Amino acid sequence: MDELLPLLDDDEEEQQTFQQASQKPFPLTAAQLTPVETPTFRGAIPEIDVDENQKKKKEPPPDPPLSLFDRIEGYTHTTLKPHLIPPPVEPQPKRGARTKVETNNVGRVEQLSEGEALDALSKEVNKHFCWGKKPLRNLLFTRIGANHAFDYSLKTYGEARFVKWTYKPHVGDVYTRTGSAPSAWDVASPPPRNGFKDDEFSVEVPHTSSTKTCYHCNRFGHVRCFRCMGRGKLKCGQCRGLKQRKHKDRNGRDQIETCTRCAGIGRRRCPECVGHGQTTCDVCVGSGQLRVVIMLTIKRTSLEEHHVSDATLPGQTIQAADGIEVYKERGNRLAPINTFANESVNTHSHHAIQAHASKIRGKARMLYQQQLVRAVPVHECDYAHDSRAYRFYVVGTDHNVEVDDYPQKSCMGLCAIL
Repeated sequence: MDELLPLLDDDEEEQQTFQQASQKPFPLTAAQLTPVETPTFRGAIPEIDVDENQKKKKEPPPDPPLSLFDRIEGYTHTTLKPHLIPPPVEPQPKRGARTKVETNNVGRVEQLSEGEALDALSKEVNKHFCWGKKPLRNLLFTRIGANHAFDYSLKTYGEARFVKWTYKPHVGDVYTRTGSAPSAWDVASPPPRNGFKDDEFSVEVPHTSSTKTCYHCNRFGHVRCFRCMGRGKLKCGQCRGLKQRKHKDRNGRDQIETCTRCAGIGRRRCPECVGHGQTTCDVCVGSGQLRVVIMLTIKRTSLEEHHVSDATLPGQTIQAADGIEVYKERGNRLAPINTFANESVNTHSHHAIQAHASKIRGKARMLYQQQLVRAVPVHECDYAHDSRAYRFYVVGTDHNVEVDDYPQKSCMGLCAIL
């Protein structure tokens, strides 16, 4: 690398400082380099100065060739892009005996009084500015029915693993890979920490790292300057290398004068490399070496399925309401529920477990699952107002109200006036 260092004048202290800085793993800016008159780049350069173009942008370095990386057993298809590693096939666990769950275990729904129903409706009406409160004073309840809606949910937490080659600058001794690399699914990982929340982290695959010569600068730590193409100088952008420029005086006559931008030289020192003709390599940032390693990315995601047994109300309404937890099961791989007294819960449990197994098969390993059944009380409240029948629902133990029709929803245009 010594032959590529800038040739400073007589200041040995400055030259020593530059040499030390060039060996550090970070790129040197033009402000950190000492300007020179003679380029230090030793590669191929154009025969003449290139035009000064301030808009020219530095292109990103190319990706490394795959020949840079070792061929490791079990990872021969690994590239710079994430590659999914299918999980090993796991034997189906034995199913234990199930306890039959009857809806009678839930208990009967506590009857809602007319006062409680009216209070719940009143709170809902107060949420809507345009709804009138007059019907609340003279409505007449005709029937209040009570029943349970069952909210079934299945959650599946799975883990997928991806591998790819990575590289970064390396400073220090050269070392080669030793030992046999474990398979992607044998690499140890921490246990799940967030329940069913999505999580992602990366770890290095053991025995896959080694140091390589930087493919971009071939160990030199510097590459040809993209702006001056290694010459250290640029053709003056004002006089275009002619050393003079022509302009009009106040009388409109042509005048020729020495170019003030280049001081009549016709060329200017490259601002990118300050005359060196080379800049710090962006790949190894001056170190000349790279550390390559296979990185394992572990992604943990959850699937969720819901089913509500009561089709008279939207499923979101039942799911948002508070209820009673009547069935909960958690394990590595669950079997469908087949003993619940409500047959729609059994049917949907079977479909949901099959759907989740199909979605992750060959893509991720199932960590654990959870089945939950909640009994949500639903009160169907019929009432009359001005000889017309109306209905609303009081849902959940928190008495949420679902109402489609109300006697006075109009504000007679007051909203538009306000």
